[in-house]
Parts: sequence; C-alpha cells; structure tokens
Amino acid sequence: MKDGFILYCSHYPTINKLSNEDKGKLLDAVFLYHIKGIEPKFDSFPVELAFSFLKQQFDRDEEKYLKTVEKNKSNGSKGGRPKKSEEPKQPSGIIGILEEPRKADKDKDKEKENNKEVKNKYEHKIPILKQDDGFLSSIPLEWNPIISKWLDFKKERKESYKSFTSLNIMFEKLKKFSNEDPIIGLEIIENSISSNYSGFFELKNNQNGTDKLSNSTNKITRNANDKSIYC
Repeated sequence: MKDGFILYCSHYPTINKLSNEDKGKLLDAVFLYHIKGIEPKFDSFPVELAFSFLKQQFDRDEEKYLKTVEKNKSNGSKGGRPKKSEEPKQPSGIIGILEEPRKADKDKDKEKENNKEVKNKYEHKIPILKQDDGFLSSIPLEWNPIISKWLDFKKERKESYKSFTSLNIMFEKLKKFSNEDPIIGLEIIENSISSNYSGFFELKNNQNGTDKLSNSTNKITRNANDKSIYC
C-alpha cells in the first residue's frame, strides 16, 4: 500500500453531516486502514456508512497506483523506449527526391480509421445493461452501498431492472424521497427490505417536520397518497 491517501472535495457533504466526535472517529479509522490494513468496528452507523464509501475510493486509487507501478516496472525491464534508427532514409534513385507514400492509400487508411471511430462513438451511446456495476460507477460514491443493497434484495426476489433508464428512474425517486440524504435513503431501503416490499416508499413526516419511520406499526397503509416505485 502506498504511503498516503487522497480525500476528495466530493466527500465533504456527507462527512459534514457527522458530529465533531464522529468526524474524529472517521479520521482515526482512515489512518488505521492505511497504516495497519485494519477495518475498524464502529458503534455509530453514520460513521460506518461514511467509512464504507471512503474505503471504496481508497481501494480504487490503490488499484490504479499498483497498475501504474507494474506498468513502469515492465517498461523498465524492456530497456525503456526503443531507440530511433540513426540511418538516413534511402533515396529512391532520383537525387534530392525521397520516395513518399502514396496519398491514395494513406487517405483510405485514414477514412477507415475515422469510420471506425464514428461507429464506436455511437455504439457507446446505446445503453446495454450487462451488470449492475456499470450503473453503480455512474452514481455518487456515497450512494453505492445503499443502491447495491437494494439491487441485491431485488435479485433475491428474482426481480431486476431491464435498462439503465429504469435504474436511473429508481435512483432519482430515492433521491427525491430522501431529499438527497444518503442516510435517509438507507432508512427507506431498509424499511422496504424488512417488510419484503418490491418497491420503496417515502418516509412519513413526524411532528417536527423531519422524515422518520413510524415505530408504532410495521404496516404501511397503501392509499392514494402513498408514493411508491415498483419494477
């Protein structure tokens, strides 16, 4: 493991929600992970959630770093960049005139290459859902463990999202229901999983105007005012 790590500004909105005490616990956990390779046990779920998405980023950075080191090592063992030939280009037989490649062939090769690039460009614009990992990498890091948990639950029910469009609709609904707060989003997901619902619901407002789950009952009355998403 390299001697250091990077924290990104995109991490701050979630970390800022923690108390000063929890921020201290999170920082200590980050150092322990990099110095000793230990994943600490947490007594605070918000700290555990924050550490989980930081750890994912650290692991990605470490993987990129190791690939770069391995690539440089491989290039070094081959003697580095090959030397250019010092011999001058041989003339074609006519003094002062060097043979040039035929423009027709060069233009054809260039045209084929351009057509290939255009084809690849538009092929990538067609979303083909092969695995959930592709979608998870397209959303903010702090939402990764939450959406991953929901997708695992859907697989257990033998249900799935058929396209990136349906995944995006699901994610936008969850952000709307949670006011884009990952901690509230996790509450919504866990409520649906514990009740074995195929969709998730917006939390009911308590008397103080804060979204909370009702502890008095595990049953959610489905009426015309319920907001839900089903797949």
